[in-house]
Order: sequence, then structure tokens, then C-alpha cells
Amino acid sequence: MFVMKLLGVPDDEHDALRAALWTHVDQDHLYYRHRWRARDLVIWDNRCTNHKRDPYDPESQRILHRVQIAGTRPF
Repeated sequence: MFVMKLLGVPDDEHDALRAALWTHVDQDHLYYRHRWRARDLVIWDNRCTNHKRDPYDPESQRILHRVQIAGTRPF
């Protein structure tokens, strides 16, 4: 989790709250998992999508293109 400081939370509560939040969001049923097929294209919004990859064969070819689009900030 890339949280440096939760604004408005006293230091003595910060680590416990951050750990509780991470425990909540890091549940398998909250992640999107894709079953890849040839010519698949997957697009997600990093601001509001929980994703991670499963182990893969390092000998297989993987191509990733990252695109960042300017726009509105998340709410």
C-alpha cells in the first residue's frame, strides 16, 4: 500500500488503521483475475481497481503497454 500518512489521524492510531485498511482491501475476492486468451486486451483505472498478477512461466512472452491519460481526479 502506497500510503505515507493518513491526514487527520493521530500517529498512535495511524499504523493500526493503515494495517486494518490493507487487510480489508487485500482479500482475494476483491481482486480482478483475468484468464488470458490470444488477442486479449485488458484496461483498468489504477485509481479504483485492485489488481495483481498470478505467477507465470518466465519463459513465456509477456507484453505490457502502459498508458496514462490526463483527466479528472478521483473523488
